[in-house]
Amino acid sequence: MKHVKNLIKGAALLTGSLAASMAMAFTADVPDHVHKKAGGFVGLAVGTSPDYGGSADYETPVAPFGEYRWESGRYVSVGGTGNAEHAARIEANLLASKTGWQLGPVLQYRIKRDGVDNFQVDNMRKVDAATELGAFLGWSGDKFKLGTTYVADVSDEHDGSIWYFNGDYDIPINDSFLMNIGAHMAWASDDYMESYFGVDGRNRGTSTLPDYRASRLIPALGNAGARQLHPHAQRCRGQSTGR
Repeated sequence: MKHVKNLIKGAALLTGSLAASMAMAFTADVPDHVHKKAGGFVGLAVGTSPDYGGSADYETPVAPFGEYRWESGRYVSVGGTGNAEHAARIEANLLASKTGWQLGPVLQYRIKRDGVDNFQVDNMRKVDAATELGAFLGWSGDKFKLGTTYVADVSDEHDGSIWYFNGDYDIPINDSFLMNIGAHMAWASDDYMESYFGVDGRNRGTSTLPDYRASRLIPALGNAGARQLHPHAQRCRGQSTGR
């Protein structure tokens, strides 16, 4: 029953974002500077992230990312979530307005937790991969970006939801490179936290870890990096470090 509710919730978020995007698109003029040549880019991001959520053991994953942007300013992007977690995200901005707002649907794929280095955690019940649906809202200025994303599990794996809050600031280094500094925070439901961070009789398995109830608030995480400017790349999502 909870799976059906989350599926309805995800569908409602998608429908709502589409309707709001259409309304905002009809009421906002497209400025001249938005009409740039359409195009896209792909790349590989290298960073550090925990072996699993909450781990003190770090690994150096390599993940693809990319974006295609139309002349109107609408785009489709593929990359990570911007937080220190093993999840991939596809999002589509449906707005083209002079206000700098972005709004659209989000699809996330959360990688399973299995075969981790910590034997106590590895002996717990495995957490399979999950699919999450939702929507995002963002605003971009010349250097500053703010965004929030809400997704809910629709695969009947963790039955939870996550609400992300992101902020980024670009510091130009020269005409070809800029540095990005960001802070990220997330709020997660009890079901999500129980699946990925909690310990009790339902998920302990053969581990001897004591019972643990995790907080809903995932602490703020920071990231910094430099990237080369690309004529079609108005923004880029990278890897974060944190727990």
